[in-house]
Amino acid sequence: MRRLHVLGFSLALLAISPTARAEVQVTFTNPESYADAALHRDRGPKGREVALKTIQEQLIRLGEQYLASNQTLKIEVLNVDLAGELEWWHGPYDIRYLRDYTWPTIRLRYTLEQDGQTVRTNEETVSDMSYQMNIIATSRSGEIMPHEKLMLARWFRSRFAAAD
Repeated sequence: MRRLHVLGFSLALLAISPTARAEVQVTFTNPESYADAALHRDRGPKGREVALKTIQEQLIRLGEQYLASNQTLKIEVLNVDLAGELEWWHGPYDIRYLRDYTWPTIRLRYTLEQDGQTVRTNEETVSDMSYQMNIIATSRSGEIMPHEKLMLARWFRSRFAAAD
């Protein structure tokens, strides 16, 4: 019985002890001036809300997957141009029409820190001009922003994944 108490106490300490975790902090600079960040037309900030939240969640998920536990990545999103366009002549429907000239593009600035020290900082434009050729993204029917998610995953992996 005494062993169970000691084991339970040890497990409780492990559960509450702080562990180092990778962190990704995402901010959006002047989202009202983004080229095309709305999944819904004519709804102002509400029209951008889902798209920006999706981008933020994807970047955080990628950080958990690829960053070392002692790293912090600060990303400032400067511009967003989603794949496709909401074409006004198709009526009031929120359907994004994907054309070969409407590839996704996200401009961002980032700072990678390790143990509190800046390791790398850069400003980049992430884009995927051949987004319609990607069978993985096009097969994800019903998923929100599959082209942007895949584009960010490729970019993130190429910049921040630890070498095996």
